[in-house]
Amino acid sequence: MVDATYNNPIYSGAGKTPFQPATQVMFSTIEHNTKDQYVVDLVTKNKLCNIWPPCESEHTSHCKGNLPLASSIGNEQAYCYESLENPKRDGLEVDKLVTDSDTGAFKAAEKRYKSGASCTKPTHNLDPIHLTRNFRKTFQSV
Repeated sequence: MVDATYNNPIYSGAGKTPFQPATQVMFSTIEHNTKDQYVVDLVTKNKLCNIWPPCESEHTSHCKGNLPLASSIGNEQAYCYESLENPKRDGLEVDKLVTDSDTGAFKAAEKRYKSGASCTKPTHNLDPIHLTRNFRKTFQSV
């Protein structure tokens, strides 16, 4: 199961601002083969500078930021690609990927397979919790 968590909602809603207010993201990959459901990989990205004045466009070597300031914080496809690369080093392959319905994470798994970076063709399953929430929202707005 893969999903991203942000320090703030990534959409400001009602067009208040064209910018995404989130500045940090944690993308987790969790296994569901055991009852313990271990975190297999964790990708963290940060746009915040810990130096003053802040970096102009790219982060410097003394800055804790690791995501370019102009990049989209919601790029779950890129985070998933990176997250699936790390377990591969330990000989682990993902064959089933559970995601929410509004993510590009599964595209990353498909891309890895098509490029030959993975020898296992992934199958996509939707997260039942997110799926249920989406159904509720749909029926409440009707």
